[in-house]
Amino acid sequence: VATAELDLARRLGFSTLRIFLHELFFYKEGDVFLQRVHRFLEVMKDAGLGAMLVLFDAVWRPDLEDAIPLPRTHNSAWVQCPSHTLLRAYGAGDAAAAERLQAYVEAVVGWFKHDARVLVWE
Repeated sequence: VATAELDLARRLGFSTLRIFLHELFFYKEGDVFLQRVHRFLEVMKDAGLGAMLVLFDAVWRPDLEDAIPLPRTHNSAWVQCPSHTLLRAYGAGDAAAAERLQAYVEAVVGWFKHDARVLVWE
């Protein structure tokens, strides 16, 4: 964790930072993913910062498989969560897609629902 950036954010007057999560990492790592978020929240707390956990962010690149950074483009390798493929399946009524998203949300919210370091959910 880049604690220098967290310290800088605090010195600049930030009190809360948005933390963008991705369901793909949850499915790849399970509880390890949740433990990593927990550790990061601890580092943020030590820096005097609270967190806004963002579960979904479908506003950037949908091409998760080919997220190659683009020269001179801010956050060009940022990939939305969930992917367009998963969103299309969910929108088409695919029960497996709905279950996948529900399990992700329930796991993250269940783990951190009483965590005072999480100030806001998005």
